[in-house]
Amino acid sequence: MKYIVITGASKGIGNALAHELLKHERCGVALTYNTHKNEAFAIAQKLTEQGFFVIVVKMDISNEAEVKEGFDYIYKCFPRIDVLINNAGIALVLPFYETTTLDWNRIINVNLNGAFYTIKQVIDKMNSLSSGVILNISSVWGEVGASCEVAYSASKAGLIGMTKALSKEYDLSIKAISVGFVDTDMNRHMTKQDIDNFLLENSDIAFRSPMYTASKILEIMDSEIQKVESGYYLNNDKKDDVVIRIW
Repeated sequence: MKYIVITGASKGIGNALAHELLKHERCGVALTYNTHKNEAFAIAQKLTEQGFFVIVVKMDISNEAEVKEGFDYIYKCFPRIDVLINNAGIALVLPFYETTTLDWNRIINVNLNGAFYTIKQVIDKMNSLSSGVILNISSVWGEVGASCEVAYSASKAGLIGMTKALSKEYDLSIKAISVGFVDTDMNRHMTKQDIDNFLLENSDIAFRSPMYTASKILEIMDSEIQKVESGYYLNNDKKDDVVIRIW
């Protein structure tokens, strides 16, 4: 049995990941949420009814003490963590000159520091077992930048940089998944005309559903698990890209 942690599982891509697991082989799943408790427990109930071993954990990933407490609880329930999917994140659409220090710190604390805190809780345990997969959900904006989303773009670029560095330091499967344009709450501020204009200007990016994106992330997860189990990552024999795009 595999044991998987998905942060930010109550909404958006995280919630879609949990739903897509219903098509997956039975496993242990820890779903974390911060504010949307009902949504997290609703999908947990569905997974449980299908034979999954599910725990739901309240966790503000920008709070290091709360992250540690949450993972202490997960390790009491699970014998190990095979996969950590760092999905939790928040966005900010605001011109740079209107972005306050408080805004900046809030985005960095959740999107970048949060991943630092969660990875700290699993990486040495994974390393001691020479087994483990860490998937950090980044964004196209972490690669190309987005006007009026400087803080968000910076946080996602930082997540990519952190992933690249960790993959060189640890003999584990550590990947950043650069997600493109997805129909989530983060993009609900855009009108249909905004979306059409964006797609015209960015012909290499499609407008994806959360479920499509989630299915691709789980395909990547399964592929990385197979590589780890076959010894692919032993001795840092890493021959593929650290950043994987779903555009």
